[in-house]
Amino acid sequence: MDKELRRVIIMRGVPGSGKSTMVADLAKWLVHEGDSCAVCSADDYFMVREEPSGPLVYRFNPAKIAEAHAACMSKFLESLSAGVNLVIVDNTNIREWEYRNYVLAARLARYEVSFRECKVETVSEIRACAARNTHGVPLEIIARMAVEYE
Repeated sequence: MDKELRRVIIMRGVPGSGKSTMVADLAKWLVHEGDSCAVCSADDYFMVREEPSGPLVYRFNPAKIAEAHAACMSKFLESLSAGVNLVIVDNTNIREWEYRNYVLAARLARYEVSFRECKVETVSEIRACAARNTHGVPLEIIARMAVEYE
């Protein structure tokens, strides 16, 4: 990646649609030796170690969702401030208001902004997302999110 080009990629899609898989591929493909990359995700807030040397596990707590998104935005702003070459926001971003502040902050920091969408449009795709998502989001919620997608 050109050292002068600083870029933000905002992922969009329902749980299980392949956003995080695409993020891993994008980071490998877009980041070259010496470049920096940060992935900002509200999901990271819910990754905990149940034992000091144990693996990280996802423990979602709906009461903490606002804190999770605040932590995600904080990491995002810190990454922009540090001049990280590539900053990826890996959240569902179903509605415009969910990603608006990321776009505004990125533009103020003179980052190029682009989107990567993992759209689902059929009932079978929605069912596949429900079966594939790693966070246990129920089919009904994923279907509702797909319908509300802006």
